[in-house]
Amino acid sequence: MIDAGRTGSSGFPDDQIPWQKWENEIDRIILKGVGSFEITAGSVLEESLARTEPVIRCEWGNGFAWEYHFDSEKQVYYGTGSSTENGWSLRFVKNYSTGAELIYEVACAELTDGVIWLPVTYTPTLILGKDVRIPVVDLWYWAEGPDTFVVSADNPYYSAYDGALYSKDYSSLYYANQLDVKFHPDLRFLENSSLRMENGTIVLPWGLLTVNGGALARLVDVSVILPDTLTFVNASNNNLFEMRREPYTVTVRFSKNNSQAKAKLTGGGNAYGALIPEIVDSVAEYYPGIAEAASL
Repeated sequence: MIDAGRTGSSGFPDDQIPWQKWENEIDRIILKGVGSFEITAGSVLEESLARTEPVIRCEWGNGFAWEYHFDSEKQVYYGTGSSTENGWSLRFVKNYSTGAELIYEVACAELTDGVIWLPVTYTPTLILGKDVRIPVVDLWYWAEGPDTFVVSADNPYYSAYDGALYSKDYSSLYYANQLDVKFHPDLRFLENSSLRMENGTIVLPWGLLTVNGGALARLVDVSVILPDTLTFVNASNNNLFEMRREPYTVTVRFSKNNSQAKAKLTGGGNAYGALIPEIVDSVAEYYPGIAEAASL
């Protein structure tokens, strides 16, 4: 193990390896103080890290820390509370001048203990430990979130089902971005920006009661099937929102018996897309085996 010490804000030059004499003995690098640890493709530093695959650990000095494990491409966050601006940033870049492309992916990020801060690095898998409670509002503004959530069974706030993030009792959906996601049968409430799908059809589960404001705002070129079990639809902020600023549409299909959908989702849109209602005689074809759907 080597302590990188307080090396300042500019980080290590690409042509220098602070631990070169001990490279084969290094299994952990500790960053303290304030600085930027940038790894550029083809640099001697990158080549050294690729050979030795150490653990890089950043310690804030306030009990908050993170580690990056080269062998598993996993980043783990420790501590209680959220990170501050004091500490080290870690960037893996192909072009030092632009920092535009990653050369290493964070394949998995884990929030442990009482961490209440979401990492800004995109990760396909996000693991929430037993005491983790993240502000749900942070999920609203996450342009590209995880494909899969994994939640500790001991976490009192959240659950995961088929990779999507729910409230502990599965009644509220907070985040799902896979078009073929299987919704939990106890789902009753769609929360703001909870659906992040593109190019396909989503059949919302029979038993869903509430579509909260903004729940449909992140969909792109999708047809949404609404069940007749809805008792409340908040149309506020359900106009479509797309960061790419390209034209797109969302069709919302529901039966003539769905009074809430008829009253609240009968139009809308903005300069980049349109929310299109489609009223049909029945949606029973989407809910086979559900007697209530066939009888309405």
